[in-house]
Amino acid sequence: MTTVPPVRSESKLLLEFVRSQDVTCPLCNYNLRALTVPRCPECGRLLKLTVGTVEPFLAAWILLAIAAFGSSGIAILLDLFSLFKGGHPKDFMATCALYSFNLSVPLALGAVCFRRQFLRSHTSIQWLIAAAALLLTAGQIGGFIYFVR
Repeated sequence: MTTVPPVRSESKLLLEFVRSQDVTCPLCNYNLRALTVPRCPECGRLLKLTVGTVEPFLAAWILLAIAAFGSSGIAILLDLFSLFKGGHPKDFMATCALYSFNLSVPLALGAVCFRRQFLRSHTSIQWLIAAAALLLTAGQIGGFIYFVR
């Protein structure tokens, strides 16, 4: 059984705000109308009333999307080239480069499917993930150019 923290003035403002409005939990999207304690009844997370921006911070997600979709686009082009050229490359390193790009397709799908969770995470975490995706893509492109030439 969870214990409910004492109601403070910020919590009173939150409870007044959700008393007559359809507001959803930012984590599980449960409707918080007529809430009596500052905790989501569905997921159990403590809630607080904050001020936020209308537009989300998208710069890190755009960088992640460029890296993920760029690498995935190269994978699709290489697959089509291999298909029309008569199968996968015979060279081991070229095959590794091709599969490396193909492994980035789930990254691109994840960037789209988990966009909301990504945008809800802290800005430093967003930049860390975006930088990792950019470094992965740069490594793939660099490795491909080095081993295929």
